[in-house]
Amino acid sequence: MRLTMSSRLVKSFHLSALSSYLVSALQSFKADNPLFNRKLKSLVPAQVILEKGKVFRVPFRCRELHLLSGMAWLTVNGEDIILKSGETVSLPSNKGWSILSVLGNMPVTLEVL
Repeated sequence: MRLTMSSRLVKSFHLSALSSYLVSALQSFKADNPLFNRKLKSLVPAQVILEKGKVFRVPFRCRELHLLSGMAWLTVNGEDIILKSGETVSLPSNKGWSILSVLGNMPVTLEVL
């Protein structure tokens, strides 16, 4: 017995599998990012805790980050900044995407201002 499929069916299967994977990944990102669904105009300093291997996309309206514990790697406008516990960084108003990730094995706790 030989099973044949058109290439169109195979492509739509792969695209639907990819689509469902991306949707679940986005939902996971929303769950990991406590600021994702908040209105930032009413934001009072929020604390975020990141475990090793997690990444935090800094909201566009964020102007300052204060690292309470741990060590982090921040990329802003293509520039890499290493932050240590107790340090604060001011972010430019014209920043593009800013990404913060954990350095080392300790979790990072930061305040988003």
